[in-house]
Amino acid sequence: EIGRGGMGSVYLARRRLGDGPDTAALKVLAAELAVEQGFQQRFQREIAILRSLDHPGIVRLFESGQSGPRFWYAME
Repeated sequence: EIGRGGMGSVYLARRRLGDGPDTAALKVLAAELAVEQGFQQRFQREIAILRSLDHPGIVRLFESGQSGPRFWYAME
């Protein structure tokens, strides 16, 4: 864990195999918030905004998804 905020935690993730960067910041929506539709929508909006941005001073979104009840996204 490298950070924590009002919506969840951010972890340093390492890729073992495959193409792309070796490390990423993985943001995970807190389990207690993931059951609330409003927080799921807010998290999805955050992902959509990151996906639409392209600037050297803003982290790049790598991918996003859901693992069981947990919502997450990986970024630079």
